Amino acid sequence: MNRIPLFCLAPALLLLAAAPASAQKPVLLRYKFSPKDKLIYRTTAEVNQTRKQGDNTVKVTINSMEVVERRLDKIDSQKNFVLETENKDLRVQMKIPVVGEYKFKARSEENERASRLGAELTPVYETLTGAILKVTVSPRGEVAGVKG
Repeated sequence: MNRIPLFCLAPALLLLAAAPASAQKPVLLRYKFSPKDKLIYRTTAEVNQTRKQGDNTVKVTINSMEVVERRLDKIDSQKNFVLETENKDLRVQMKIPVVGEYKFKARSEENERASRLGAELTPVYETLTGAILKVTVSPRGEVAGVKG
């Protein structure tokens, strides 16, 4: 009768003994930064919001897409990565029933400025397009600073 629990316990003990041995192996990262590499990221976001105020229902939609190029500028004395990011393209499309519709394309010369949204948002998005930032990232992935 003592043999049955021992046979069940033996595989579990073997797994526990093997676990520390496998945890000691170093982690091989899939990608390592190189100063000559350009990384291009395309990010899209979609926001759909529905609000009910009394008898009125307001549905707001915002779609955005941006293309960012990142390069490793240097690795400082504390082993932090100093990345240079450049916004290459930005597109925003929003529809707010009370305020109106708004579209922005970074490469267009005809972005609207006459509407209430256009007057406020177009200068901000034009400033962000082509902006170059220096981002300092610690080896643990924490943002230590942003300049630009």
